[in-house]
Amino acid sequence: MSKRLEKIYAAYLKLKDKDEGLSTQKKGDYKMFLNKLKRPVKYSKITPEYRLGELFFVDDFIFLLTGEAEDFYTGFKVSEWVDFATHEDFVFEFDGNKWFAIMEHELYIPRNEVIHYIGELSEEYSDVLFEYVVGEEKLPTKYTGLTIPYDNNYIQVKFRQEEMKKVKHYIANQFTIIDDVPPLYEFHVFKDLFIDKLKKIEYPKAAGSYVSTAKGENFILNYDKSSGILTLLIHKDKGNPSILKVNFDGEELTCVIVDDMVTFELNDIYVNIEYLVNRIKIIR
Repeated sequence: MSKRLEKIYAAYLKLKDKDEGLSTQKKGDYKMFLNKLKRPVKYSKITPEYRLGELFFVDDFIFLLTGEAEDFYTGFKVSEWVDFATHEDFVFEFDGNKWFAIMEHELYIPRNEVIHYIGELSEEYSDVLFEYVVGEEKLPTKYTGLTIPYDNNYIQVKFRQEEMKKVKHYIANQFTIIDDVPPLYEFHVFKDLFIDKLKKIEYPKAAGSYVSTAKGENFILNYDKSSGILTLLIHKDKGNPSILKVNFDGEELTCVIVDDMVTFELNDIYVNIEYLVNRIKIIR
């Protein structure tokens, strides 16, 4: 592993931790982006008319706009840490500096938040992006980063996982436009509701079981009776959002989860794993 890349990643983590510790002022990508631009940036609040390849400030990061979906603009998170770009990313120049868009996850940002316009890609990069988004062409290697396997031991993978944590709520917005998905709860709310429902389950008389592990379609459910911990292991790449749905006699509880493992502290609550596993569904 490159010592140079390790040092850059250490610097990234140090800056990230510093930014996350600030409570009164944000100084994340937003500030770094401004400092690297050669010209003073004057932007005003506008309602954009969709144009592929435009760049906006959203929240505390840079957003590359690529499309529309109902009440959202779609696009990708932009980063200045070009050393971490992979073959899946779009590397481009803007205002004399190199940047890259993390193309692994499309973001769905409410239209009323996409208002701080800062510029757009040159014709060269807009054409490449157009062919990728509309023409479904692969990005030419000239406009991508290093080819690597998706392995958590690679710093580039660790970096993109950290970056996606910052915008997971924008990734999750895609699920709100799926017709058959009920309201999504924040995970901490979902957890409380889930445990409360488990307490009230009336299991069939024949539901008695000593099984501690059961396998669902794309997950494994395990209950450690000694510790009272219920664990849900999901077969997916870590960092990819999914919807967790649990059906309690016709009433569904749903939430978005990003990690590939979630736990519930049930203490002395009786749980029949074989009965419960058939009421859980993971939508990826």
